Amino acid sequence: MDITKVTATFAVAPQVLETDMPVIKAQGITTIINNRPDGEDGHPSSHAQLQSAAEALGLKYYFIPFVGMNFPPQTVAQMAAALEHSSGKVLSLIHISEPTRRRGIS
Repeated sequence: MDITKVTATFAVAPQVLETDMPVIKAQGITTIINNRPDGEDGHPSSHAQLQSAAEALGLKYYFIPFVGMNFPPQTVAQMAAALEHSSGKVLSLIHISEPTRRRGIS
């Protein structure tokens, strides 16, 4: 699991599994925002599985999927609300494709 700290209270990770939740909690993260759509290639966990594992440990969990660099106003509003209602550290689960990384957009 590769977690990248963006600020003191916000981090991103490309992919996590249910078994990663105890490690996430041990790092002081209190909220998970899953931005990865279900059914992505190479991702074995559904958002329901991740949500169940997170909530079993007392973590807040939000499912706000988006694809590529498409940020419709509703998605932006949902992210803002999730961040506003979160206390402590937030982990956002994102997906950036390898071609995007190569272009330096990550």
